[in-house]
Amino acid sequence: MINIYKVIKLIIFPAVLFLISCNGVYKISIPDQNNDLVDDFKAMTLSAPGAPGVNDKNNCAYNVVEQFEKAFSGDSTYKNDIHNWYFNWNKSLPEADRDPDYYFNPPYKTGNHKFDPLAYHIQGFVRTNDPVFKYAGSHSNIEGREGSVFFIKQFEGRNYLSSIHETVSQHPSGVAVLGDYLFVGDGKKIRVYDVANINNPAKKIEKTYSLPKDHSKYKLNTFGGGIGAVKLENGKILFVVSTPGGTKEYVRRNKFYLIEGTLLKKVKIKFLNEQEYIGPEKYQYSENMTLISECESGRIFAVHTGSGHSISGRGYWRLSLLTKYKKNALQFETVMVGKTSQNFSGCHLRSAATAYVNSEGVIEYYCHEYLNNPDFGDWDSFNFKRIHP
Repeated sequence: MINIYKVIKLIIFPAVLFLISCNGVYKISIPDQNNDLVDDFKAMTLSAPGAPGVNDKNNCAYNVVEQFEKAFSGDSTYKNDIHNWYFNWNKSLPEADRDPDYYFNPPYKTGNHKFDPLAYHIQGFVRTNDPVFKYAGSHSNIEGREGSVFFIKQFEGRNYLSSIHETVSQHPSGVAVLGDYLFVGDGKKIRVYDVANINNPAKKIEKTYSLPKDHSKYKLNTFGGGIGAVKLENGKILFVVSTPGGTKEYVRRNKFYLIEGTLLKKVKIKFLNEQEYIGPEKYQYSENMTLISECESGRIFAVHTGSGHSISGRGYWRLSLLTKYKKNALQFETVMVGKTSQNFSGCHLRSAATAYVNSEGVIEYYCHEYLNNPDFGDWDSFNFKRIHP
């Protein structure tokens, strides 16, 4: 029997992409943030993740704007590597009650119950700061089934699915990394996982927090456009939500929260403000987001990823700078857009793409395959792309 998804994935979309040239950088402007941003919202830029007492921060990046422009302007020092992670469709894993087939291969579309191989897919994918559990992601499911968060372990140079964790929602958000922790939006709450101890039954590896009421008049899906977190110089965590996801004609917004306390323990979460998208209309859509702190300056940038109405062909990485307006209200202003090709089989920005800062302060970019229907046999793999110098 012909697998329609495989035909689409392996033949049709690569052929379309061969005919499309869509890489490049669209420059907008760089706001003068240094005199504009209150000191309370400068990022912590000292110490690497794992340093004593600083396990809830990411590496800072040097010269963020310059790095971003080089990555998407065709600079010859940048590489595009395709990687894989492996799993067994019929082998259950720690934390989950069922095998991967239940979470990664939903059989029907909600409503008409007509088979749709493209309906539910990877929602987020990140490179973590852990040397063993190096990657994590999220996957949506059909109505009546739980969505999932998954962790990938590297063993002898290969990547393997290590554990699956159910979410309450059928459609979790994308995921975000902060130091040793992973964030995911689940319904109207956020879940935080301890990545290093994710397979350690003796440790408390997960805690759920409710977001405070934001009094927004826009009742849109809470986490659909991506989430991000960054440690501030004052010890608090800035947590940002973009909403909504998808490409329906709503105004896109960023919502800003402050988290105070120790993750996986008791914390206080305060809503700060929300902001309408600032930038060219065609680049407003977002599915995932990464917050990046700049070394020395403490400036905070966001990288949103997405595409227009088409689910193939063109995608983009949108760089924005955190500034303030109306006293101490926060906002992201678009600085630059990096345009790249996307496809179902190796790099799909419409579903899962994020940035990561390595220990040398260099920004890497990761994007993941859209979904994977089973091939013949138990073992299979997902693909993802790493863009790096």
